[in-house]
Amino acid sequence: MRRNTRLITLVMLVIMLISISISGAAKETLTFVYWQDPAAGPIWKEIIDGFEKENPDIEVKAIVNPADYWTKVLTMVAAGQAPDLMMVDYA
Repeated sequence: MRRNTRLITLVMLVIMLISISISGAAKETLTFVYWQDPAAGPIWKEIIDGFEKENPDIEVKAIVNPADYWTKVLTMVAAGQAPDLMMVDYA
């Protein structure tokens, strides 16, 4: 039984790796919505640029919305275009 489980796991891993290598040519885009203090702009750009450099197959589409942030996020969700990443702050 244990040997069958290992064999099945190995086959699934090979299939997954093949599918990743076939689809690897396309760049993945992540949408990141955040609000921004004007002083923080260069910091976010540096973080996003560093992430994209380390992950060349991923592009980050940054949407900055300093005014009425939550309305923008909720509108995106209601429209079926929810961001992949979003800034959440708590007090």
